[in-house]
Amino acid sequence: MTSSSQISRLSLSDSNALKGVALLFLLCHHLFHEPNGLYDEVVVKGHLVMLELGALSKVCVAIFVFLSGYGLMIQTLSKEGSVDWKAFFVRRFKKLFLNYWLIWLIFVPISYFCFDMTFTGSYRQDVGVHLFTDLLGIHSLVFCRPGDVTCYNPTWWFYACIILLYVLFPLLYRLVRRDALLAVLAALVISLLPLPFLQVIRFYILAFVFGMMMVITEIPVPGPRLRYLYLPVLALLMFFRTMTTYPLLMDCFITLGLVQVYSAFSLPVVLSKGLVFLGKHSMNIFLFHTFIFYFWFRDFIYASRNPLIIFLTLLVVCVIISMFLEQVKKYTVNKLL
Repeated sequence: MTSSSQISRLSLSDSNALKGVALLFLLCHHLFHEPNGLYDEVVVKGHLVMLELGALSKVCVAIFVFLSGYGLMIQTLSKEGSVDWKAFFVRRFKKLFLNYWLIWLIFVPISYFCFDMTFTGSYRQDVGVHLFTDLLGIHSLVFCRPGDVTCYNPTWWFYACIILLYVLFPLLYRLVRRDALLAVLAALVISLLPLPFLQVIRFYILAFVFGMMMVITEIPVPGPRLRYLYLPVLALLMFFRTMTTYPLLMDCFITLGLVQVYSAFSLPVVLSKGLVFLGKHSMNIFLFHTFIFYFWFRDFIYASRNPLIIFLTLLVVCVIISMFLEQVKKYTVNKLL
């Protein structure tokens, strides 16, 4: 954790801990963001607590995108001299696709043969085209208009978002280094343009730019007293989210607030280690968790109807599966990388 006398920068451990936070939000969002009748709602003064918490937890996407921008910027600036963009793309996309395809090879055949999730049932038409774009991770980029068919696993829309942001990264890198404020304005313009091919990044490019900016912008961590001012500011941002027409855009600012709160306060060692552990499994769990709680074992996950038990059940099941996948990766993906 960054000390109060340092600049607000994130170590690898910090990044993994924040990925762990994002993972917890991700599971909460997908479990409770709609009133599906499978869990007992918690009502406090007329507020549907789990439903509202599930909606707020959508901030997980902005957190993941922010950390991607931060990580890419750190790695790129660490290279001496001019950046070899060819090597950059080969390295990043190799890692991105090998992890993705491993999940495909394991979870799609099981879904197809054991749970009757046929390609015809998922895509409905032009199965070959949809399957091809889905395998490349760009399905949501190609089929981006309202009413278009979703990915085989709907959660995989995020891959199209990351791929497009990777493609735009060299341009954003030059822009951020030249004029960070101009980069923010450009991201805001893109966020407000209703262009179909930009839909996957429309509300998240700003979080990506914020992550990049944090690497080159010195943001001092406040002293012991002033740091508590971050908490009401963060609460205010969350409140505004419920009122704005663009809640997903507001998530970018909430993410920035969360990162600053994390930088300003020291977490208990056990909690920090737990979040780092979850962060290391976040990519795996993001890729397959929808199969577990929605397509395969929906009745089992929601069996208790208790929101906390439902959440912990899914988390434990996903962590166990991810630990198994990490063993598989040792002899497959990791060797290829």
